Amino acid sequence: NNRLVIFKKTEVIKLLRSSNGKNVSGVKCRNVESMEEFELQGDNIVIATGGYGYDTSSGSLLNMHRSDLTKFATTNGKFATGDGIKLVQDDNIQGKTVDMSRVQLHPTGFIDMSDLKAKVKKLCAELLRGVGGILIDPTGKRFANELGTRDYLSSRMLQRQPGVEQPAFTLVLNRIAAEKANVHVPMYLKRNLLVQFDNVEQVADWMNISSSVLKTTLKEYDDLPLVGGVDEFGKNNFPSVPFMDNGPYYVGKVTPVLHYCMGGIEIKEHGQVIDKNGNIIPGLYAAGEVTGGVHGKNRLGGNALTECVVFGRQVGMTIPLSKTVKLDKTVKSKTKTRISTISGGELLNHSSRADCWVQIQDLVYDLSNFIDEHPAGPEPILELCGMNGTEEFEEIHSIELLKGFEVIGRIAP
Repeated sequence: NNRLVIFKKTEVIKLLRSSNGKNVSGVKCRNVESMEEFELQGDNIVIATGGYGYDTSSGSLLNMHRSDLTKFATTNGKFATGDGIKLVQDDNIQGKTVDMSRVQLHPTGFIDMSDLKAKVKKLCAELLRGVGGILIDPTGKRFANELGTRDYLSSRMLQRQPGVEQPAFTLVLNRIAAEKANVHVPMYLKRNLLVQFDNVEQVADWMNISSSVLKTTLKEYDDLPLVGGVDEFGKNNFPSVPFMDNGPYYVGKVTPVLHYCMGGIEIKEHGQVIDKNGNIIPGLYAAGEVTGGVHGKNRLGGNALTECVVFGRQVGMTIPLSKTVKLDKTVKSKTKTRISTISGGELLNHSSRADCWVQIQDLVYDLSNFIDEHPAGPEPILELCGMNGTEEFEEIHSIELLKGFEVIGRIAP
């Protein structure tokens, strides 16, 4: 019934004011392929475009407010360029921003040993440290409380390797910790972000350090619960000890990465955007990472989706929805076509970045245009082009996620 219309390959290039100049009354859009421009009118506009932790170019928000962080890799996708913030900052709107210099470094982004300089890195889940993983510096020593906050750990890492372009540390899990993280560890192993070794000697050899140094570090860690229970870094909880003689061991290289922007558009408690004079801009709302001032100096882990849900609901309950919706742009509905049968050989022929078909369960999807939009980066999809990706998909996602994707065929029995 066209109450919800999604425009693909389309960008918003300007927020529109009403004729009286007070309300935000619509958006000006551009199709990035045809370059056609058109306007959409609406009584309420919600900005939910995310943060600015990907764009490190000279004219970026990150470079403007935190140029010292532009050397770091990021966990953010290409979408995190701060476009929504720039729309609100436009002279036509003059929206207010807050805390723009507050950008979070997550201490553990995986370094893919086959692509050391990758701009986008996979996040190494904090759960791995929570279950007992420990961090080792290049000399074979611990240097921090692994259960500390993100800003604390990132700071300790940078102090340990000052001036290094990409500081690198080793995360080590023993058998006990790996069994507790029995979903994450197999996934990271499959992606070659963790490596499995039978004993400490092999781990030390991989780290290119003396095995005696690493053994001393692990032995000292194992003894901590027996000698007062607090180490020099204030850690008093030591899950999954003992480490010595408790292989196999799972290790990976990690580095601090850009992860989240605490700064953004300033809002009121119901998500209303305010202008530079502190007044509510009628008809304009924002929610999620595009907003600022919600998390203070540094966001705690687990609060990002909470923020989206809480303020998304606040905005949703505040906006009065009309019974009818009018669009200035005509929307053409697609005619359903009969699903064709696709052989395994034909599937294999579509295995490139530009032409990527993936089988999930018994259906085949063309994911070519989604590769660069995948929030976790393009690699997981590229690895499955022309193949059956059911197992890898179901390890992380529910099949419900594919409801919005067009099926191009059914795999031949």
